Amino acid sequence: MHEEQLKSSVIDSICELLGDAGARILRSLAASKTPLRSKELADAMSPAKDPAGNVRTQIRILRTQLELFAATPQGKIQSFRVEIPLPEDDGYVLKYYPQSPETKKFWHPYLSATKPVQIVYTEPQFFRLDEHVFVRHLDVNLPSDELLRSECDWIPSGTLRPSSHFVSSGETDAALHLTRWFEQLGVPTEHLTAYQWAAQDITQRHVILFGNRRTFPDIAQLLTSSACHFRIEEHRITNSDTPEGNHPDVFSSNKPIHGLVSRFELEDRECWVTVFGSNHGRFFEAAVRALTNDVSVRWFWHLLGVEESILPPPKFEAIGEAVVTAHDQIHRSHSLQWVASRPNRDLVAVNSDKKEQY
Repeated sequence: MHEEQLKSSVIDSICELLGDAGARILRSLAASKTPLRSKELADAMSPAKDPAGNVRTQIRILRTQLELFAATPQGKIQSFRVEIPLPEDDGYVLKYYPQSPETKKFWHPYLSATKPVQIVYTEPQFFRLDEHVFVRHLDVNLPSDELLRSECDWIPSGTLRPSSHFVSSGETDAALHLTRWFEQLGVPTEHLTAYQWAAQDITQRHVILFGNRRTFPDIAQLLTSSACHFRIEEHRITNSDTPEGNHPDVFSSNKPIHGLVSRFELEDRECWVTVFGSNHGRFFEAAVRALTNDVSVRWFWHLLGVEESILPPPKFEAIGEAVVTAHDQIHRSHSLQWVASRPNRDLVAVNSDKKEQY
C-alpha cells in the first residue's frame, strides 16, 4: 500500500465516526492540494445562514474529534495522525504526521485486519501407555496409533490414548509476547494448535505460524507452494535458489540455532501469512522479540534493503541465528543475528547487536 492509499485509509476511518458536516469538511481538505478558505469549505457543507461562522465551529469540533480519534486503539494503528493547524492567511490545510514506529510498519497488514489475528503454534503429539507412562516420536504428530507403531515396533499391544499436553517454552513465550503486543494496540487475537488449524478456513484472516516440517507439515507445504526459497527441513534450513548443479546453502537449526521468517500473501484467500520456522524454540523467542522492537526492526529493514520504504515489501524471507548468551532459572538473554535474506538475491550478512533481556 502506497503513502496516498494510507492517507486515504485514515481519512475513511475518521469519517465513519463523524457527522455529515464534519466528514464533508475533512474530505474536502484531504482532496485539495492547496489551502481552502472558509467560503470554499462552506460550499462543501449544507447551506447555512452563517456559513463562515459555521465552518469555524465545525473546524473547532473537528480538531477535537481528530485528537480523540488519535488516542483510540483504531487511531494508534494508523500510519498517520491527522491535524488541522490554525489557519494561515490563505486558508485551512490538512497535515499528516507519520506515527508508525518501525514495528507497526512490519506488522501493518495485521493491524488493519477485520478479523482476529490467528496465532498458530505446535503441540507435540504424545501417546499414553499407562497412567504414568507417555511415549513420543519426533516424526509422529498426528493422533494415529498405527503411525506410531510403524515407527516404534517395540510398543506393546493394547490401546494407545493420544495426549497433547506439552508446548515448548520458546513457542509459548513467543505466542504470549505477540498476543500482548497486539492486544495493547487493540487488535484481537485467537490461538490454534497446528492440527486444529489444518481444518480452518483462513479466507480474509491474517495468520502467524510457528513450527517446523515435523510438527507442522503445512508450513513446509506453504513455503513451497508460495515459491519461497528458504525451506524448513527436518533438521536444517535450506536455500533452494542456488546455481544449477550446486548443493543448496544449508543452515543448521540446532547448533548454532537458525530459523527463518517469511511473509507472503495468499491472494485467492485475501490472507497474509507470516511464518516463523525453526526446529528450536529459542529462535521463536528471539525472533518475535526482535520484530516487536523498533531498533531491531531497523536492522531488518537494512537487511532487506528497504530503509526508505514506508512499508516492507509484500513478500520477503530472512534467516536468523539466535544465540543464548546467558541462562538461569529466571532470566535468559538472547542476541539475534540476521544472516541471509530475500528479496536480495545475494546472501547478506548483517549483525544486529541488539540484545534482549527477559
